Amino acid sequence: MAHTTAESAWSVVRCRDCNITETEFFEILLDRDCLLNFFYQHSVLTCHARCKCGSIMNPTEKSANHLVFHCERTSPSPENGRQCDTSFTILKGSFFEKSAITLEKVARLVMLYLCRPVPRHRFISAETNLDSHTLINWYSSIREVFIFWAGQQSSQIGGEGEVVEIEWRKGGRLKDSPWIFGGIQRSSGQFFVAPTEDRSSATFLHIFQEKIRSGTTVVSDCWKPNDYLDEEDVYDLTVNYSMHFEKPVADVQWWSKVRKLIPKSGRRKKYCLGYLCEALFMVRYPIHTQRFHSFWTTVAQMYPPVAHF
Repeated sequence: MAHTTAESAWSVVRCRDCNITETEFFEILLDRDCLLNFFYQHSVLTCHARCKCGSIMNPTEKSANHLVFHCERTSPSPENGRQCDTSFTILKGSFFEKSAITLEKVARLVMLYLCRPVPRHRFISAETNLDSHTLINWYSSIREVFIFWAGQQSSQIGGEGEVVEIEWRKGGRLKDSPWIFGGIQRSSGQFFVAPTEDRSSATFLHIFQEKIRSGTTVVSDCWKPNDYLDEEDVYDLTVNYSMHFEKPVADVQWWSKVRKLIPKSGRRKKYCLGYLCEALFMVRYPIHTQRFHSFWTTVAQMYPPVAHF
């Protein structure tokens, strides 16, 4: 489904949901106008901007790979016939603003990243002909989008009759590296991710109270409440919040799926949160055709393009 908006001479059909195959997206990549339209539809780029003088600007092509907004309005004053001449790149504020490679290359890289299981570095390198340094920087940018997405999706979960699977892991080897605590509701797949500076009882108690509803059954394959919570905090959660902690079990359905998608080798501990959020994204959208829309609409929210100057 889509709806049309027109703030200028351009009409943009905003995409509300789409399922695109890898082949279909590859065809989009072959036509620059189609690719730009895809980004306009998903609000990754904007096809019009308002100048400080009040006029509406549409993109003009400065070079083969460079579109700009350029105001050509002339002052209405007879004494001052100067042209406004405001100009800035269409990429300003966007995911691509600091990119040293073309839109097509970035879009292709993202397509391959979303569609290929790990390990995929050699494949992406061969397909894009980009050096490892460039690719690793873009991988980091992509994982930042997953972290942003996970932050938006995180919510309070559980409740009477609900089971929540919990997981925690250290985000790095350094002593002051953050800890990451997460939970997934077994019946719906809703989740929360809570990076924290320590693993004190007070910290865990606060996360439980804030992220997990009363009456929840809490399960894990490795987490024992008495190992991380003081006795009085366990009492508070079990009595005042009616939470039930089961003994460690092997059957943690959701976290088993998530762990399988986290790289086993070649990963850096400092990117642990990014790997985790990426895996949660892939589990939420197991079919790759669902991933393009969600990823690019998240990019649009994280990097809203400049529409006013």
